Amino acid sequence: MAVAGTALKASKKKKHMHPLERMTYSLRGSYQTQLGLLCCHLLSPSQDPLLRLQIVKDISSNSDSEDAIQSLSQLDNKMSSLLLSFTQELLHGNDSQAHGEDRKAVENLIEALKKHLMSGLSSNQEALQNINIPELEDQWKKQWVEGRNSWQSKQKSNISRSASRTRKLESKASKASVEASHMTRAVVELLNALHKEFVLATKTRQGRDVAIKQAWCRLASALTHERAVWHFPDCFPQAWELDPTEGPSRVRRRLRRCFLQLDKRFLLPEFHGHIGPKQTLPLQFLYSSEFADMHSSAFLHHLHVKERITYTCRCQKICPSTEMPGEVLLGEKAVQFVPDILGTQKGHLGVVNAAHDIWNFEDIKQVFLRRYQLRDSAMEVFLHNGVTALLAFDTTADRDEMCARLKACMPPVQAFLTESLESVTRSWQERRLTNFDYLTLLNKLAGRSFNDLMQYPVFPFVLAKYDVHHLDLTDTASFRKLSHPMAVQNKKWEAHFINKFKEEMSSESHVLPFMGRCHYRSHYSNSGTVLHFLIRLPPFTQMFLAYQDNNFDFPDRTFHNLHTTWRLASNESTTDVKELIPEFFFLPEFLANGNGFNFGVRQNEEPVGDVVLPAWCRGDPRLFVLVHRQALESAIVTEQLGHWIDLIFGYKQTGKAAEEAINVFHPATYYGMDSNLAMDDITKQALKDMIRTYGQMPKQLFHSPHPLVHFSVFGSSRNPTQQVVMPEVKGLQWGRFVGSPAEAEPQLVMQVTGNPVGSLLPLLTNDVWGLVPNSCLILAYNQENGSSSGSICVVSTALVSWDHPDTIVRIKLKKESIPLLQSPPFDTVCHCSTAPDCKLLFVGFTSGLVTAFSLNVTANKVQQNSAPVSLLAHTQPITSIQVCKSFSIVVTASRDGSCVVWDLNRLSYVRTVEQDKNPIEHICVSSTMGDIAMAKTVESTGHGILKVSTINGMAVGQVDTTVPITSVCYSCAPEGTSVNVIAAGMGNGRIMLWSSWDLSLVREIVSDHSELPIVSLTYSQDNICLCAVNAEGTVLVWEQQSKNGTKVPRFHMYR
Repeated sequence: MAVAGTALKASKKKKHMHPLERMTYSLRGSYQTQLGLLCCHLLSPSQDPLLRLQIVKDISSNSDSEDAIQSLSQLDNKMSSLLLSFTQELLHGNDSQAHGEDRKAVENLIEALKKHLMSGLSSNQEALQNINIPELEDQWKKQWVEGRNSWQSKQKSNISRSASRTRKLESKASKASVEASHMTRAVVELLNALHKEFVLATKTRQGRDVAIKQAWCRLASALTHERAVWHFPDCFPQAWELDPTEGPSRVRRRLRRCFLQLDKRFLLPEFHGHIGPKQTLPLQFLYSSEFADMHSSAFLHHLHVKERITYTCRCQKICPSTEMPGEVLLGEKAVQFVPDILGTQKGHLGVVNAAHDIWNFEDIKQVFLRRYQLRDSAMEVFLHNGVTALLAFDTTADRDEMCARLKACMPPVQAFLTESLESVTRSWQERRLTNFDYLTLLNKLAGRSFNDLMQYPVFPFVLAKYDVHHLDLTDTASFRKLSHPMAVQNKKWEAHFINKFKEEMSSESHVLPFMGRCHYRSHYSNSGTVLHFLIRLPPFTQMFLAYQDNNFDFPDRTFHNLHTTWRLASNESTTDVKELIPEFFFLPEFLANGNGFNFGVRQNEEPVGDVVLPAWCRGDPRLFVLVHRQALESAIVTEQLGHWIDLIFGYKQTGKAAEEAINVFHPATYYGMDSNLAMDDITKQALKDMIRTYGQMPKQLFHSPHPLVHFSVFGSSRNPTQQVVMPEVKGLQWGRFVGSPAEAEPQLVMQVTGNPVGSLLPLLTNDVWGLVPNSCLILAYNQENGSSSGSICVVSTALVSWDHPDTIVRIKLKKESIPLLQSPPFDTVCHCSTAPDCKLLFVGFTSGLVTAFSLNVTANKVQQNSAPVSLLAHTQPITSIQVCKSFSIVVTASRDGSCVVWDLNRLSYVRTVEQDKNPIEHICVSSTMGDIAMAKTVESTGHGILKVSTINGMAVGQVDTTVPITSVCYSCAPEGTSVNVIAAGMGNGRIMLWSSWDLSLVREIVSDHSELPIVSLTYSQDNICLCAVNAEGTVLVWEQQSKNGTKVPRFHMYR
């Protein structure tokens, strides 16, 4: 009733309706019908009379009853008649109980109904009063049932229609869902494509920025070194560190400039300038910002764009000071390593510069499987240019997969054809390999690497006499016992270590697998040993400080005296059992305190500086390593070396033989000790620390006694009347080469005339080729079988010539001459040079400019691979360019009196080894030592000067001559078994031979056939022949008298 009333009243204020009222008003028709039915039902005679009266009272008392009754006026006549009749029956019926107020309420309702319903009813009041109530009630019931049934039928129909509509809607919803899914996927793909395009564009820009910054860095370096136009002394590095580039026999002899980046307390006052730049480096703002710490993902994208990458794998590049995480990428032409972070990285032993490495397949020399931290999961890559890289993978499977894919990508060359142990040993026995070369190869085959301090190559202590003034290399007392470990060189210590071993057998200290019995708890080679010896040589100095908690060791414990080191290791200490490192046999710089480190003062008040060396080497580090190398090659060591190999690489490394030889070390140093097998985390970490610090055994190569060499079988080539090399050392060998004091007088065996020979080129095939004046030869070898014993042949040649009237440099492949390059309009080519198996052609100009061209020469054409690189250091015409591929350097000389060393791999400035007012006419570089010989002419007198410097700029000596020196070359006999000579062609036609050790005169070769200046001379590859050319182009060939069946070099004129 209230809702109907509200609906009726709402029509009067429709403009001001509440949302609920508006809804109620819109349903007013339904309310009226339902209200009429409800009233008829509740007031029908079938209901309880008291309920009927209560309904009437409720209707009458409701404030909205008038409006509700008025709304019933819209009912049909039949329904209105029933409602009025039922109400009257309540008042006049036989059972009426309406009295008092109830009766009055009924009367009021009747009046209200009449008022609003009579207009639609009949006006005949009598007819209305004569209605049969029971009949109406029956009709009402019947109508109610019919209505109910109709409603139910209608509801069923509605449900059916609703279900049908629902099915249709579900179908449409399903289609809409599919469409929405497709639309969502399309939108997501579009967004992903846009995001990917944005990311790729960002990475492309970042990768390009990195390449540009690197180019700026190279340009700044080329223009700001000490001989360049924009040199700033305050920001140019003054200190020197070891260059990791390997030379012949894996020797690392070169140094390179660096900033030490140390606290001043570690250096002597006069060396404080070595610490770091005093001001910002020139042009640093162009390449340092955002580059040092840039993530390599952009660079990886840059690489993917430049070359299709076929395989990638996570790994670590192992450096002596750190483990550098990154990715190794296998492309179509190269394998590459990209560190996770480009730029400076801090490792556990110092700072390293993380750079992107590219190793072209054609540049890879060998690939060896390696262990790292006693796990067989690493590989080491060796390049032809002396660069090596040790990569450690997470698992052995990852390493093997990378090796298999790399092998499949590479051409069938020598990379995976490693030296056979049997053939290497045979070559050593037949003396075709020196002891040093043999030990180097054994270290290589046993997994020893310069890139891992815990697996650093190990060499033996050789000598036992460091406190004498004269050394006899023919006396067994001068040498250590190679058949015994270092700890038992003195027999008195044998019982001590044997008893110690027995005590540990009876104890329970070996319950854990890494706590087993052993003779020694320390190792003969580990990171501590290596850093102890190399403390004076950066970057090992910085590593030592990191290893020693940022402090040098106590001065008395610092490596300061070679005799003291020998005494402790061989006699006085039970814990010091160290062997030597390879640097004792080729690198004098690690024995000198060239960078001025402040190691402190010993208890005897002596400052620790250079290592105190024996008197028999005159206290000279260079002479020490030369004599030490000869001691290693001596007959006594050669005959006993097999016993030492048994201890380190052979059958005495493990088992019963090791026990009997007193050669058992801590169990954690042997292969097979896996830290992952530890019982708990603490034990696992302890074992890892042991593996990292104790040392690691080399791979066992021999399982039976190593064969020995009996030197008497080969006889002796020594001439009893020969001059001595050094009076302080007896037993030094001159070696076998033309002009050696150990050999007879050289014989002139060939004289060739009629050819315009300007220079001579020795080949690995033992031939010597003659070249026309103003020419050089681009040449490539092919070594069969990929081993050191394989035969060698020349596969391609191209003649480069200059000094033509049109100033064009030409290259001759067949018969025709093809222009290669033209000099600048105001400059002229005055010299060209290259080296066998070198793709770089160096061109010198009269202005002092040197330009390096990268060339690819095939059988039909020559191509320039990249833009030429300018080397700026000279101010007057270039007189000579020597390319030394064995040590990866280029040496240039000029009429301005300067001689400059350049890095062949990086084409960057290294150092100036000579600067004098007299012009340098000729230079040569030793292929075995790296020393540089420079021939000058004093213009005022016409006299000659021969000056020699080491590869690192240390002066060796000087020789003055009254006759100008017109050509110069080195002999190339193996170091250790020979003392090579510097051969100089003189202006009077003679050839002078000087010792490469101290420039003492060795021999003078005189020819009766020519007194003309010798314009070029060279030794053959095996030193059996010495070839020379005089100013007329006559070729003269000397050879030693006893060739012992060695192939005689053949001279050919290259046309």
